[in-house]
Amino acid sequence: MVEIPDSFMDKDADLLDIKGFIDPLDLGARKELGLKPSNIYMIRGPRRAGKTTYMKQLIARLIRQKKADARDIFYVNIERLKIKSSRELHKTIRFFLESRESNSQKYIFLDEVTSCGKPEDWAGILQGFHDTGELKNIAVVLTGSDPGLLEKGANKLAGRGISGNDYLFRPLTFRDFVITVLSHHVIARNFLKERFAMPVFQLEGISLNEPAIIKHLLKSGAGVYEKELRRLFDIYLVTGGFPQAVNEYFSDANPKQQLISDGLYEDILRAILEKVEAFGKEAGKADDIIQAIATRIAGGTSYSSIARDAGLHSQTAEDYISLLNELLIVDVLSNYIEKLENKASYLRKIYLSDPFLVHCLTTRLSGRAPFIHAVEMLEKEEYKAALVEMSVGTAIRASEEKPVVKPPSSYLFFYKDETGEIDFVFRQDSGSLIGIEVTYQEEPSTSDVKKRDFVRQYIQITKSETAQFGNILQVPAPVFLALLKKSERCI
Repeated sequence: MVEIPDSFMDKDADLLDIKGFIDPLDLGARKELGLKPSNIYMIRGPRRAGKTTYMKQLIARLIRQKKADARDIFYVNIERLKIKSSRELHKTIRFFLESRESNSQKYIFLDEVTSCGKPEDWAGILQGFHDTGELKNIAVVLTGSDPGLLEKGANKLAGRGISGNDYLFRPLTFRDFVITVLSHHVIARNFLKERFAMPVFQLEGISLNEPAIIKHLLKSGAGVYEKELRRLFDIYLVTGGFPQAVNEYFSDANPKQQLISDGLYEDILRAILEKVEAFGKEAGKADDIIQAIATRIAGGTSYSSIARDAGLHSQTAEDYISLLNELLIVDVLSNYIEKLENKASYLRKIYLSDPFLVHCLTTRLSGRAPFIHAVEMLEKEEYKAALVEMSVGTAIRASEEKPVVKPPSSYLFFYKDETGEIDFVFRQDSGSLIGIEVTYQEEPSTSDVKKRDFVRQYIQITKSETAQFGNILQVPAPVFLALLKKSERCI
């Protein structure tokens, strides 16, 4: 049980870890939750994405900026304190409620709440407190690395201040990364200032749901910064969006030295496998499957192909991939041909959800320092192009995803038939389709875009070319990704 003192910003280990890089009060590219009384907020995201630090930053802002009384704020990390039973959790919350009986607004932060029993246990406790009126002046914030379990808890809490308060917390997208390192990250800003000049990033974000998306992309003005964005993109493909990887990269101003520690690659992979084990699955099988996925970074594949590479039964591979998808470690897209012809397709596009995760897997068998190996691998055009395609898919998913009400399966697909493939098919709210083809190479050709009658317009993601040919717009990957904003339900 942890009560937050007013001086916790100077003592808390998580905030001290970021203090040299970014002001603990500065959320960077992340959105701030409104935290209204009688509301329950859920934040779901993978391990090591920064949820705990974000939660503590919210607390710091409440105390320092909104002048909340620290005694009205209660934080507990359920996983670290090993609170396993609903009875123990009930006693923990009850202690706070009885110790602060004032009428002022209060805040309860339950970190990694899914570590405490089944969803009906912890959600049932909050349901009880809500139904008795004890959460009337309290905003409750929950985090968890098990999105599926959080969703089950949210279902039990329906009608109790949770509607519209379910959020995703993924590693930084490239747009997040650019905004963070240029405008908020002290060391990164100084590091980059010595290498090239670029103003504070203030370009307005775009949505693929805009009717005139092609025209908007052409008029965005981001092309002016294409060279600088490309250099930042090269760094992003090394660090990905995991905050600690970003911080370690910029912590050493000497580019000739190793910039990301070997241990971080191991720690993030271990955290994923431990979470898989918590669901009763075998870490070894999960490891083999993730490794197989990492070697098939882009393009259509199938559960049976992944199973064959991992030496497992097809149904076993599908079960594990489904869990990894639920944990936001991998993304799985369906073939749009299923929608067109109303028939099943065994093909899927399966890829890891962040570039750094790919490096965690592909560097292990090299026998070399992970960071050095990752940098060398990115010099190979095919490997780099596959990571770019993966990053595009992840960013498009984050641009529209809303937990429960708008899953990726409702708007993001790929298309493949016997004549060719479209990397991504995006369905706008209007029903119109945009084909997105990643051609990350010198002198891309529009012939690489496999046109289909059912697609209205195309965006060809290039290395550096910007041009328009009929209904095909060529736009550089760094520019497109720097402009693509996240859904309002993605923090």
